[in-house]
Amino acid sequence: MDMALALVEEDHGREVALDIARNWVMFLKRTGGQSQFSSYLPRQQSGNRSITELQNWMMDNLGEDLCVERWPSACA
Repeated sequence: MDMALALVEEDHGREVALDIARNWVMFLKRTGGQSQFSSYLPRQQSGNRSITELQNWMMDNLGEDLCVERWPSACA
């Protein structure tokens, strides 16, 4: 939700993002020190081995270009 609000703010301005945050009863931006981690995310991984490998590779390489051609299994 934090990312969604940040994208709304970037595209439509702070007032629109604040209005959405108020309607959802949530902070536009969390104060420092609050966790951005979701304990539910690991449970959302696919049961498909190839998809799980791709998800893990992407999480391990978030700072890199994640185009399909760079995924090691795509080149095999």
